[in-house]
Amino acid sequence: MRFATNKILTLFFYCIILSAFPQKELTTFTKNDGLSSSNILFTYVDSKGIIWAATNFGLNAYFSNKWTAIKYIEGQDGQNKYFGKILSIFEASNSDIWIATQRGIFYYNRKYWTHFSDNENSNFEISKLFEDSNMNIWVFLENQNGLKDVGQIGFTMLEGKVQIFGGNQWITFTGVIGGSAAVPIGSPPNYFTSMLIDSKNTIWITSLDGLYSYDGRRWSEFNEEQLSSDKCYKVFETNNHDIWVGTANGIAKKEGEKWKKYEKAKGISGNIIHDFYNDKQGRLWAFSSKDNSFNSLLLFNKSKWKTFTNKDLRLKGNVDKIFEINNQVFISSSRGISVYQNSIWKNINNVYDVNVDEVYFLQEIQEGLVYFTDKSKLYQLSKDGVQIVFEYDGKWQANEIFMDSQQRIWVGTDRDGLFLFENDKLVSNFNDKSGLTDNHINSIFEDSEANVWIICRNSINKVND
Repeated sequence: MRFATNKILTLFFYCIILSAFPQKELTTFTKNDGLSSSNILFTYVDSKGIIWAATNFGLNAYFSNKWTAIKYIEGQDGQNKYFGKILSIFEASNSDIWIATQRGIFYYNRKYWTHFSDNENSNFEISKLFEDSNMNIWVFLENQNGLKDVGQIGFTMLEGKVQIFGGNQWITFTGVIGGSAAVPIGSPPNYFTSMLIDSKNTIWITSLDGLYSYDGRRWSEFNEEQLSSDKCYKVFETNNHDIWVGTANGIAKKEGEKWKKYEKAKGISGNIIHDFYNDKQGRLWAFSSKDNSFNSLLLFNKSKWKTFTNKDLRLKGNVDKIFEINNQVFISSSRGISVYQNSIWKNINNVYDVNVDEVYFLQEIQEGLVYFTDKSKLYQLSKDGVQIVFEYDGKWQANEIFMDSQQRIWVGTDRDGLFLFENDKLVSNFNDKSGLTDNHINSIFEDSEANVWIICRNSINKVND
């Protein structure tokens, strides 16, 4: 009876808290309000304050307090060029907007649209757009070959190409960078695995067939001879400008014109090094994986790497995040959080007076401030420790945690709508009874005028403060 009474009291005070604050109103936009589709894939707010919303059926732009659907443009040949599914939106340094789609690239110079198509590479999909220091636009193209009977073969083929647009024409670096690679079924479908523009404006690109660098004049290629493996997964520049590369069988550091290889330590050999992290104390950390799962966390100590397994980390599951608070390094998995103290890892349950055994969603809101959830609680982790901000009367699944410019915390969930906290106090719960079309929250963002927007499964919503 005591448990039941506590639940009733929790629900009672939860209702009292919400009724003490006026519920904010929402303006909801769907396909019926002019959107090309109610299913929003992602959004982007550009430097001019225009909100771009991508869908499977074109683009939408919000300006002058209304949405305009952009499904096609008229090409120079007089034919309509349809956007189709939007893959990415990129704004160049001169504020030009570049849209990657499954039907090519659309370019908007703030006056008119241009469509670029490439019939020779129509079976390739655009995976990345970026700009170099000379204002050239770079494009990564990826293709996963549909081999017959791949289940019997046991692998599939990936291809990659790189193109560059200098303002007048497109150049494909045929034979210089790119190629093909065989990967096991179920591996990530990307031939190009990472890129970096370093402090000297040199472009570095890792792929499943080697590492490439471009200094603005010429290409350099590095392969198994220098790096232990042709399969490269991450290129990284530390705070002191050292270049490190993670491969399928080791780690390499650039030292002048040569490379120093680290490949025999436990946790390195035979594992994929897929990410690095440089903390504020100058320490370099690396993540290794095996069979698409976390294997170990590695720490570079002067001349060698030290390995931490799940047992050392005091965590179960895939370690997926690393962050810092008050010069202490934390890591998290779906089963908890650990902190690095005095050269060993400690579970936060043994450091703070908490009982965290699940982490459903974690977000570093700003430097030194992290919010995370388990199946029923919202926690704050800061230099002052861990505190429970809110306990939900039931079970929730957080999809998004966002802090707006007023320092308010918004928590979007899978089926319970959106929760708004001011000064870590719950003030509103938006759901299908208060204006949302459904209770599944995909994302939350803020526009240039500090308006908060909520993306649901079937609508986009503006919060009217």
